[in-house]
Amino acid sequence: MTTETLHFGPSSNPLLGIYHPASGQHQTEQAVLLCPSIGHEYLRSHWAMKRLANQLAKAGLPVLRFDYHGLGDSSLDCSDVSSLELWQQDVVDASEELSFQSGCKTVLLVGLRMGAALTVLASNQIPNLSSLILWEPIFQGEIFLRQWRSMHNTILDLWVTPTRTIADEGVEEILGSLYQRSLLREIEHIEIQDHHFNNSKTVLIGNRVDGNGASSSQHCTRSNQKVNDPDEWDDLRFIETAWLPSNGPKAIVAWCKQNGLVAV
Repeated sequence: MTTETLHFGPSSNPLLGIYHPASGQHQTEQAVLLCPSIGHEYLRSHWAMKRLANQLAKAGLPVLRFDYHGLGDSSLDCSDVSSLELWQQDVVDASEELSFQSGCKTVLLVGLRMGAALTVLASNQIPNLSSLILWEPIFQGEIFLRQWRSMHNTILDLWVTPTRTIADEGVEEILGSLYQRSLLREIEHIEIQDHHFNNSKTVLIGNRVDGNGASSSQHCTRSNQKVNDPDEWDDLRFIETAWLPSNGPKAIVAWCKQNGLVAV
């Protein structure tokens, strides 16, 4: 499918986006912004996000994928990011760019894992937001980082000779990326509650949206849809393999059709 590479946001440190125009004859007033996870999860889920974007565009919805600052092909290094506020602003800037490119009146945000938490935290800054789809969401940052650090330490224990990674008062290396301590402290304190949601429609999609673990549905009174996709995020055997979900993208496209966002 035809796509367009975009650079937007601050002129000194631009963001990279990939715009997927809607295909077909159906005209929609709705556009979709895909917000990825971070770190190694961004790499593992890149194929899945691209596939979802293509499916949504084929169904008649314009879509924008993008990289946060310090991630992928956007400017800065991950170690330059000191606060979640920067990534939240990236979501806001990306939604504005999508509205400009598509000409659509409203924007639907789809966030994966930590991207789901960022969409919720940024949602009150997006006046034309219509809906939130939280895919395999992380609502408790402390659990999220505990899993990452456990995986990191396990990897170190597997080396034949003792191995040290970068860690001091300013930065910490986790699974191949350097993070400022200030950013990690903010992530640790993420705990999404009901008051974080605005009046937009919200749906939770994933393996653990039935009240189990970090994706507890107690934080959201809206609809939950459990799907059976690979649940390998904290399994080291799959850390270097692509995450290949099939039911999640189908459920997201189906939800868009059922809610009248595109022609059936």
